[in-house]
Formats: sequence, C-alpha cells, structure tokens
Amino acid sequence: DLHTTNGSYHGYHLTYAPSLSPNVDPGIARLSRALLDDAQAAMQRGHGFATFDYGNFETRDWDGSGAPASDPKVRGWWTYDHRARYCVNGFALRNRVAILSEAYSNLDFAGRIAATRAFVLCLLQGLVARRDEVLTTAAAADAATTAATPVDYGFDVGFAAPERLPVLVGAVDTIDATDGKPMRHVRKGDGVPEEMPVVRAFTARQRRALPRAWALPEPAPAVVERERQHGVACKGLDADGEATCERFAVAQKKKPKRPYQGHQELVLVGSWEEPAQRTLPKGTLWIDARQRCGRGAAALLEPESDDSLSTWNFLEAATGSHYPVLRVQ
Repeated sequence: DLHTTNGSYHGYHLTYAPSLSPNVDPGIARLSRALLDDAQAAMQRGHGFATFDYGNFETRDWDGSGAPASDPKVRGWWTYDHRARYCVNGFALRNRVAILSEAYSNLDFAGRIAATRAFVLCLLQGLVARRDEVLTTAAAADAATTAATPVDYGFDVGFAAPERLPVLVGAVDTIDATDGKPMRHVRKGDGVPEEMPVVRAFTARQRRALPRAWALPEPAPAVVERERQHGVACKGLDADGEATCERFAVAQKKKPKRPYQGHQELVLVGSWEEPAQRTLPKGTLWIDARQRCGRGAAALLEPESDDSLSTWNFLEAATGSHYPVLRVQ
C-alpha cells in the first residue's frame, strides 16, 4: 500500500508498517516483521536509504507498562492505528502479508520515487528469498482458522508497551511562497539519532474464542453484500433449524462526538447472555467461523469489534435490546 505523506520531520527517506491488527495470525505477523527487517537492511546497504517503522513524534501520557497514565508525559515515536478500515490491517486478517509504505513530501519528487521503487524491489527480493517460508506460513495460518480448535479474537485494543530504540530526528528548510508557488518544506540533512520510546504495535486486553458460526436471522441485503465483498463465505439456510446460541444484550448505544470522514460511528455497550437453544428460520444468514477469512468475519460481525458492520451502521436498524448477530456454539 504505497503512499506519500507529510508528518513529522525525521531523517528517514521512507517509513513502513506491517498490519497492526492484534488479530493477525502470529506466524503472518512474525513473517511480516522479518521481511521488513530484511528490507530495512537491504535499503541501507544497497541503496543508501534510511528507513524505519511509520509513526510520528508525539508527547503522550505513559506509565511504561503499555497502559496510558496521567503522569509522566513522554516524548516518543508513535505508530498510527490498528483498525481494519486501514487496508493493510484488514488485508492481513485474510492470512496474507500486507505492508504499508510511506514516502515523504519533504523529500524531492525524484527521491520519493527512488525510495519507493527501491523499497518495493527489496520487499520482492525478500519474498523470493523466503518463498518457501512465505507459502508454509500462509498455509499454516489458513489451517489454523479452519481447524476444529477455534482461534480467538481480541478486542479492547490499546498500544503495546514501548521499546527504547534510536530514531533519526530530522529538520527541514522552509521555502516561502513566491510567484504563485506554495510554501514548501524541504528535507535538511540526514537526521540525528535520539533514543526514545517507540510504540509500533497494539495489544488486545481481552480475547474470546471464535464461535462455531455466526447467524443473522433477518439479514439485510447490504450486510450479505459486504460479507461477500470482504471474501467471507456465507449462505442462507434453506430450512428452519435449531442451534445453541449466545446473544449480546445491548445496554447502551454510543456515538462519538466527532464523525470520522463525515460518518457517525456506532459503539455498543452490553454483555453476553447465557447460551440458549434458538430457532434459526429459513433464510438465516450462516457464516462459518472455520474458514480462511474467519478472522476477518469476526472483525465484521463481533459486537465488541471496533471496526465492524455495526460500527458502520449496517446493523443499527436491527439492533434493539439485542445485537442481531448470534454466536452459534
């Protein structure tokens, strides 16, 4: 996923990130990090480009344990977001490697192109060198999500504990606007290393095993369409059936004060009821959790997921005292 951004002034020609979702298969996460470490070394050795994990200089509250605290405020290097709406995070839930690349607008255009091209080539060369490992890791991730023993899904996500690492602190020259041209910021020097807390991962504070399946007794066409667009296998039941299911009782519907890109997200607060036998009528949408995209299905369907179909209001009309998606045991 190739970008150019502005952001903090540092000494890197390009920054990168793997999927930051804490629900990525552990093997895929380890492989992604190994490929990026290889690419970082190859970029410096073969092309003279300095690279690092994507982030920005920020001063935040931190107690050093991975949980925000009121004191002290710490200056560090912080990554961006874990939610599946960012395609690199979402794509990796399909058990495949996904990488974000960020070139910088304060580097001249030719330099941005050269750094991005070199990064792509270094990654591809790394994939070739690790081709057997890549295929084995992806196959193992697929097997894990389709096995009889369910994988789990993490929610209540926050930043992982910081690492102390050297970060290149850079500077820019400011070129004032002239003759109709806008003001520009131009990279100045190669930066100076400064050791600081680096937060480049997220962790889930709670985890829950995936169910046997999810069931939507009255699925809206838009829900079915979105599931299939995301590669999630689903089907409508051709006859009434019985199943032991969990229901999520909704205590509160919350909407953040600030919309996201013009969209008002929905957050559900509630609790799980004890499993009970329920009738699933003909036409109920059935989504088996034991499929390659099972993690992605969880991101779309779990009421505690922070980037679900519910978050994006596809299920809001059907959500009354209970969430309309049942967890089938």
